[in-house]
Amino acid sequence: MAGSNRSGNLRDASKSIPVGTLGAQLTTSIVYLTGAVLIGSSVAEMFIRDKFGQSAMGKLVIAELAIPHPLLILIGCCSSTIGAGMQSLTGAPRLLQAISADDVIPFLRPFQKTDRRGEPIRAIFLTLCICWLGILIAVIENITALITQFFLMCYLGVNAACALQSLLKAPGWRPSFRYFHWSLSTLGAFLCIAVMFISAWYFALVAIFIGAAVYKYIEYAGAEKEWGDGLKGLALSAARFALLNVDSRGIMHTRNWRPQILVLYPSKKMEQLYSNLENTRKGLLAFVAQLKAGKGLTLIAECIEGQFAQISKNDISTIKEELQDAVKESRIRGFCDVLVTEHFMQGISHLIQTSGLGGLRHNSVVCAWPEHWSVSNENQNPMKEASLFAQTVRTISAANCAILVPKYASNFPTCSERLNGTIDIYWVVNDGGLLMLIPFLLIKNKLNNSLFILFSL
Repeated sequence: MAGSNRSGNLRDASKSIPVGTLGAQLTTSIVYLTGAVLIGSSVAEMFIRDKFGQSAMGKLVIAELAIPHPLLILIGCCSSTIGAGMQSLTGAPRLLQAISADDVIPFLRPFQKTDRRGEPIRAIFLTLCICWLGILIAVIENITALITQFFLMCYLGVNAACALQSLLKAPGWRPSFRYFHWSLSTLGAFLCIAVMFISAWYFALVAIFIGAAVYKYIEYAGAEKEWGDGLKGLALSAARFALLNVDSRGIMHTRNWRPQILVLYPSKKMEQLYSNLENTRKGLLAFVAQLKAGKGLTLIAECIEGQFAQISKNDISTIKEELQDAVKESRIRGFCDVLVTEHFMQGISHLIQTSGLGGLRHNSVVCAWPEHWSVSNENQNPMKEASLFAQTVRTISAANCAILVPKYASNFPTCSERLNGTIDIYWVVNDGGLLMLIPFLLIKNKLNNSLFILFSL
């Protein structure tokens, strides 16, 4: 990884890194294999199996075989060790500075700065302190296994990222190396995992836990910048695959049926329909939140009257953010949307016809009962309000969707209130089972200790 760590200093990184990496691996492999063959053919088995050199009276066997003097091997070992250490000491700070410059991990921002020559001085000092901690332990064998795990985690991450991007066929992933194939990256990732657990399974678990913690921290507080997130691409591909496999034309069996809910969220311009619009909104969301035991789709849509081209995008974004905040406060896991239309009924019709995607579409619509339809004064027009509600019901019925109309939604208890008592159900036998399913889902809420009483008609 030395070439990759210095990719910013290379003139043509896409050409230099593959050639240099493969050349280094080929050279070192030949040297190591040749050394193993020569030592195995010239040294007795007793000395080879002796880990601590007791059979050779504490002497280095290879040094004793060296020409012209055993000191040559000692000098070579020290030079190799110092070289590897200096390579890590020079490469790691640049890698740390690059991660900081990408703003992937927020608390590393102080290490973005470099001096006039472009040297990451702060990152070098941090790397130096980490090296000192390893030296102060004084027994390298105690930390070697853990360091090996981190190296393998690094290689695992690179291989897994390359394989994932290739399998997802991400448009932004365009490897220029002609001999690259996702199967090699997948094989490398599995080999890294195998070696991690073979060498030290307990350190492997620690390294995986630390890596997962860093990932969750980046997901929670980090910025994606221009690099994106491969797991989100995987989630999108999985969602697309699942949607394409949901049959939108087939008839769902009654045992698999569950309420897929579209909530017609009242807009502020509909304030004349309700005594307390804010409480009605909260009560409507509280009612839907307590149906979460159905494990179905939940869509919350707000319709706004006006010309889409004339309304500011910032105003629409503000309304959508307020809707998302209200949904989040009610602990509903669902999707929110805002529709701008010239007439309210047109918007309702469009929402009922087009909401959802493929086979994942709503089969139930929730709307609040208009409280002022029978009251006439300066602000209310009961005929207009009654007609609007009746048209909404007709549109829902035309779409073959179930209609849920909670009356006095402003008084509906929230999800945090502990409830006791009974729920009375007046069930028409030929009217299907939805009227029995709804109270069952309501009492599945952990704070609802109510019983329901069934009156069959």
